Amino acid sequence: RRTYAPYQANVVYLCAFRGEIFFVKISPLVPHGKFCEKALKGPKIKHIYINIEELIKDLYAAAEPFTICQIFDRIDKTENTTDDFVSWWTEYIDFLCHLPYPEGYFKRLVHTLKVYYKATGNNEQTLRQVDEFEADYQLKNAVRWYTRPSFLFSIINQAFRQQNTELLFLFGIFVQDIYKVLADEFKQNRILAEEYGTSDLTVYRSQIMSQKEIDRIKSPYTKYLTNTSLLSTSYRKSVADLYSDPNDSRQVLFEIDYNPCLLSRPYAPVAHLSYIPADEEVLFMPGTQFERLAVLHEKFWTVIRLKLRYNLSVEFQYENESRNLKNYVRRLGQHLFYKTPKNDRDIIFTKLNDLFPNEHLWLSAVKLDAIGCYQEWVLNDYTLAVRSYKKAIDLWKEFSETDIDAINAVAMLYNQLGYCCQKFAEESYDQSKTYSEAVLVNTTAANCDRVDSLNRLTEMYETKSKTDDSDKLNENASLAIKYQEQALNNMSTDSNYNDYDIVPCVERLGRLCELAHDYDKAIRAYEGAIRIYSQQIERDLPMLISLHQRIATIYLKDLKNYSLAIEYQIKTHKYSLEKYELKMTIEKRAEIQYNTRKIVNSYVQLADIYLEMKDNILARKNLNAALALYGEAEPELQDDRTIIESIYKKLKNMCFCSHTVL
Repeated sequence: RRTYAPYQANVVYLCAFRGEIFFVKISPLVPHGKFCEKALKGPKIKHIYINIEELIKDLYAAAEPFTICQIFDRIDKTENTTDDFVSWWTEYIDFLCHLPYPEGYFKRLVHTLKVYYKATGNNEQTLRQVDEFEADYQLKNAVRWYTRPSFLFSIINQAFRQQNTELLFLFGIFVQDIYKVLADEFKQNRILAEEYGTSDLTVYRSQIMSQKEIDRIKSPYTKYLTNTSLLSTSYRKSVADLYSDPNDSRQVLFEIDYNPCLLSRPYAPVAHLSYIPADEEVLFMPGTQFERLAVLHEKFWTVIRLKLRYNLSVEFQYENESRNLKNYVRRLGQHLFYKTPKNDRDIIFTKLNDLFPNEHLWLSAVKLDAIGCYQEWVLNDYTLAVRSYKKAIDLWKEFSETDIDAINAVAMLYNQLGYCCQKFAEESYDQSKTYSEAVLVNTTAANCDRVDSLNRLTEMYETKSKTDDSDKLNENASLAIKYQEQALNNMSTDSNYNDYDIVPCVERLGRLCELAHDYDKAIRAYEGAIRIYSQQIERDLPMLISLHQRIATIYLKDLKNYSLAIEYQIKTHKYSLEKYELKMTIEKRAEIQYNTRKIVNSYVQLADIYLEMKDNILARKNLNAALALYGEAEPELQDDRTIIESIYKKLKNMCFCSHTVL
């Protein structure tokens, strides 16, 4: 700030600054007409203000291009195309696909694009494309615009690769339209595939990947992965041209097998919708889950073989748009505590408050909930977590006592509070019970609200049964069983739930019955879960192994029925051999060792039951089979040496005097 008495001195002073833009406000007491007459002759002086509101308005207008350019130019993150199996980024994309954008948002997007390309200069062709986009764009041609070589393709993929939260939020309405088109195509294609039957299909994609990302995919700990951006593939291997090799990167060819009948995130052949139909493109939504089958190294490139996995989120659409918004924001909030950068979390809630200024109260409550989860599960700071949960509860309690979303949220938060801090457990669980039961009798509650409350009550009493004294164990377990059965009944009569959604609850019912020593009921529940898992297109072998093992253990240890115990243990062994098959394509030594140990343990478990049955011949046969997997070489790991010593000890106890296996 500088003041001169002579008018011309002010003008000279301001014009001395080169390359700057000045906004100047003068006192209304000054005869500004004379000042303006002289000042506006200065090349650097744009306007003279005597009204502060006009100055602020023009300041915002002048700052807008710089603010928008910052959104587009964020390059502070490593570019990746794949991610962990469970990722906040995937949930964020899923959230954008369902966010009820307010009317007129498309115009805001177009305005932002125009400001950006005008500010960056030399973009006449791109600005013409933006004008065409504004005039021509509709939901039905979303894929055509995405596959067209234009500004849209490059910006969208930049946002995905860099996980640029703010930029992707801006284009969320376009990503949502892609999702809607693919979801509709996927639904129709799946009906046709089930009606006429079809074998697995294969699509291809080539790209450049950093060696670091390839090594992560190859790791024995990365058996499953998801794509972080829209995944363009082709039925034609020739279309997947291999690119040149930049520094520290390799040419990668993905070969992806998929069953058209399998439930998954939306994907579809889009040649009939594409700007370039000859590519025979198949487009996958971000967040699609794949199983890594093999990583093969050839002379000039790496071949990564993947297989599509089942993956589908339960989606509920309420008649009330406000309920839909709360539902999707709360679901996202539950995933924003793990590995989510604080800046990204802040950006998301800032943007939501900007879009929905009248929803500030409950948006603040959801953000506090996410912060509390981060403090509890990542920082392990339970004092801070309790404080955040309580603040969130207080905000939700400002709503009407009959507001179903507020009741649901408070019930969930009290449950989290009790789990977080034993000091508040009893009181918090009682409060959670009160609010959860209020949902069950609320006339505005949807069936999914009641199912959530019943599952929450189940979880609460299951936790209490494991922490309370033995006198209350059976009482709490019985209540947990009661609520779980009610939840299953509600789910089985609602078409929004399919077998994939129901089976985890069936399995939990089995665990609860086992906890309550109701073994017959537990076995029936486990058998029900086995039937569902066995009928799936892609069988969940780990779950089939676990469930058969549970039944075998009940028959062996609790019911002393050895014939049925061995029957289920043999089934467990069969699935273990299938799951942990020692394939020639396995490259990593650690994975071979892991699979070997799993199969060895399965043979030993069979032998243990035969020993209980006094059948030494079959027990010896299985122990010898376990030893044969290790061969004659000394195992590298102590765990394996311990297993071998244990096997020899079992053989010795069967009256063999030598460590030599006959």
